[in-house]
Amino acid sequence: MPKVTSMTAENLIYKDVDELGEFGPEEKKALAVVLEELRAWDRHDLPKLYSLCDKDIVYHDITLPPAKGLEGMKAFAEGWVKASPDFTVYVEQFVVQGTTVVNIGRISGTMTGEYFGAPGPGKPFDCMYCQVAIVENGKLKYIRDHWDSYTMMQQLGWGLSDKANRAQRVTALVEEDVAAVNVGDVDRLCRCYTEDVVFVDASDPDHPAVGMPAFREAMAGLFGIFPDLRVDLESVIVAEDGKSVVATYGLAGTMKGKMGEKRATGKGFHLPATSVYLVSGGRFAKETLYWDTASMNRQLGLA
Repeated sequence: MPKVTSMTAENLIYKDVDELGEFGPEEKKALAVVLEELRAWDRHDLPKLYSLCDKDIVYHDITLPPAKGLEGMKAFAEGWVKASPDFTVYVEQFVVQGTTVVNIGRISGTMTGEYFGAPGPGKPFDCMYCQVAIVENGKLKYIRDHWDSYTMMQQLGWGLSDKANRAQRVTALVEEDVAAVNVGDVDRLCRCYTEDVVFVDASDPDHPAVGMPAFREAMAGLFGIFPDLRVDLESVIVAEDGKSVVATYGLAGTMKGKMGEKRATGKGFHLPATSVYLVSGGRFAKETLYWDTASMNRQLGLA
């Protein structure tokens, strides 16, 4: 079960691990690494921050494309610190399970410099955030930051155009779709789609899954074959009207179930893929999946 600290008005990042609660040895090590990460952000100690990162770290601020590897991490961190030289982190609660550490709190500062292409207005911001961090071998392997970018933009006087609002909503829908796939949650995945959804596998366009029952069956079957199916989102391109979107990603999994009459080989695959979605009423009405099934079959030992 996850270990949860009490919600507090006191900033927890300068507490010792033992002051935060009772944790197992693995949880203590992971929490200690994340505490050092948060302190490095709060102190703007970027060399310290980089020293805590795995060379293949993925740092995904959900408002931006994922920063991959140490060079991507450096570009992201330097961009934030230059944009807000007085940037601070305030942590109110931790949730820890194994090597996964979630921290909840607020970020604040003054946006005086350019923020990833947006001019700094010289105004303060203060908004809620939640960070999920995964630690491997004593290093930060994956981080995802969820934060209230809408409130920050309103505080800074940037606002969001209708186009930006549409793009943000559709991008969030794509990210929810990906998150559902990555935990193998069919119900959560189906909530991203309309009841009359049409799902087309471009490798077999004559046999689409039409309607929610057929889509649900197709997705459950896919997870049955590849229970560790994983999507690594790379880019999301939203049309100006918000009615269509293209997502590119890496797709990987291990064949542990039968595929029709083909036995499970226990082998894995990894290949690039693209989905083209049509959006209706805030959900996906159609998805067309483009992927190289011939390459997948070769990797799985089925060719």
